[in-house]
This record gives sequence, C-alpha cells and structure tokens, in this order.
Amino acid sequence: MTLRARERRASDKLNQGVELDWLAFYWGINTAPDPTRWTTRLIHDTYRNACGGQPCRDAQVGWAQLVEASNAVADVEQARLLRTLGRDARVDDQP
Repeated sequence: MTLRARERRASDKLNQGVELDWLAFYWGINTAPDPTRWTTRLIHDTYRNACGGQPCRDAQVGWAQLVEASNAVADVEQARLLRTLGRDARVDDQP
C-alpha cells in the first residue's frame, strides 16, 4: 500500500502508527531511482555522522540532526529527497 493510499484509509488504525511512517520513509529513500537512491551504507553513514562519528548506541537522533548529517554525507539531490520524503511520511517532527 502506498503512503497516499494509506492516507485515504483514515479509519485504518495503522494509519496512526509511527513505525509505519518510518518504514514508508526508509522504503522511499532506499527504493528511489538513481541517482537519488539511498543505499543502506549511506543511511548508516548518515546516522553515524549524526552521532558525532560514533556508533549510535543508546543515542536519540532527532530529525534536525539527521537532516544536517545528510547535508554533510549525501549529495544535494539525496539530501533533498530525505527532506521531501521525511515531510511526506510525517517523520520530520512537524505537527
């Protein structure tokens, strides 16, 4: 089910699930067409950058940190895709 199809099913209790929002976000960036596609290595490197170059064990990475790290690690189009899909999937900390 696409993100838009899920939004149309307002009565679906899963529509409110944060986990599904993040799943839609990760799926979107990982399955985007090249050259904007995010590999799992790029996702890993971005989180590592957001955690100060260290593994993110027990760390809470906020959306602003993730966006800043994406600007440092990914290319311009990939960073733009992250912001766009984050907004579309509602994982960008915006109400």
